Amino acid sequence: MDTNERRRRRSTHLHTALNYQLEAVCEEYGLSNVALATDDGFVVSGIGDERVTEWLAALAPAVVESQLSPVQNEAWLEKLAPPFPVDDGFDAVSIDAFGSKMYIAGLASNELAVALGLAHAMIGVHRIFSELRN
Repeated sequence: MDTNERRRRRSTHLHTALNYQLEAVCEEYGLSNVALATDDGFVVSGIGDERVTEWLAALAPAVVESQLSPVQNEAWLEKLAPPFPVDDGFDAVSIDAFGSKMYIAGLASNELAVALGLAHAMIGVHRIFSELRN
């Protein structure tokens, strides 16, 4: 999807706008799954396999707020046995939305794609919340 097509797909409906944003991030950065989650780990919006997306949303707050090293985090994740290989590129970030903390988690075949995709998603999600708030 090119930039002009993506911009034409914008919506004034929050859930639709978030889905468009996350879908564009998946396509541009090669993420297989991405989830926007509440601080309780519930899916607000997600793209990809529903079961995996629910796991990403549930794990995101714990991963972001964890004081564990990346190696310890990976060992912890392996014990939980999520429906995806934990050595794949999995990461999560937090974002402020309407004064509440939310999380964006992503999964791809490599860590760089996830890092770049999540950075892009943070900007887009923040823009959507800001525009729809006004």
